[in-house]
Amino acid sequence: MNRFFVFPLVALLCSIGLISCMSNDFVDSNQVAADNDASIRQYITKQSNATSYSMSASGLHYVILNPTPTSKLPSVGEEVTFSYVLYNLADQALDSSKASQLPSFTFGLNVLLPGLQEGLSYMRVGETARLLIPSHLAYGSQGQTSPPVAGNTPIRMDVKLVSSLTEDQQITNYLSSTALTSSLSLTAPPTAVQTPTGLRIIKTVTNPTGASITAGQSVTLNYSGLGLRSLTPFDKVTDGSFSFVVGRDPFITGFTEGVLQMRVGEKATIIFPSTLGYGTQGSRNASGQFVVLPYSPLRFDISVLGTK
Repeated sequence: MNRFFVFPLVALLCSIGLISCMSNDFVDSNQVAADNDASIRQYITKQSNATSYSMSASGLHYVILNPTPTSKLPSVGEEVTFSYVLYNLADQALDSSKASQLPSFTFGLNVLLPGLQEGLSYMRVGETARLLIPSHLAYGSQGQTSPPVAGNTPIRMDVKLVSSLTEDQQITNYLSSTALTSSLSLTAPPTAVQTPTGLRIIKTVTNPTGASITAGQSVTLNYSGLGLRSLTPFDKVTDGSFSFVVGRDPFITGFTEGVLQMRVGEKATIIFPSTLGYGTQGSRNASGQFVVLPYSPLRFDISVLGTK
């Protein structure tokens, strides 16, 4: 189970300019940092809510525009979804999210612009904040072509934290999604059976008289593994060539548990949290690139062909 592809989330964030996709980072000079801070402070003095801004130790200035103190803060490992509008300090809009494809990322993995990620850490679900981000927390000395941001330039981002979902919430939403329903060629969301570990199993082809599977048996099957937001498998075998010994060969817990729920001749979709998958470390390919990000719930489509 090692034929992996690069997980698409980072590529998506690169494409919309919200993460640093360069291999070479830089450190602002003291003069650039001082000039950035002076520009930001000058901008703040012109605002009607100037006294409401806070400044963090990193140099980020921010204000929460619509506090919702009873809402939750994001936690490490949760899937955070947000909308944004990016401006320069002349208040010219340079870029914005699309309502049909809001950016999402796993909170705590440091994949976003540092100032944006820090700003989101101060926000509660439903809140909108204005972030004034110095260049060393944004696009640095190289700047950005799209959106057009010159090097060593501070930026403004108006951000709304739309949601911050635990893995269990992500799985629950996925079970009722049109993406899952259509992928299984169903007309309504399927009914899943949940095990005590949090694994969900949907049997799409049942065979009550088929041989059950027990630990120690060699099982031959086809399978396809995906992230919940992915359309392309990170790993699959569909030619009947894959066999493993249940409980002995070192595969992720959720995969083994799902197979043990099945009989020969059955097909099932199993969905499980990262605690049964690649956990807080994720999985990388031989080049060190993530193919499964940390804290990722997974889906496997499995067909059991035989045992011996």
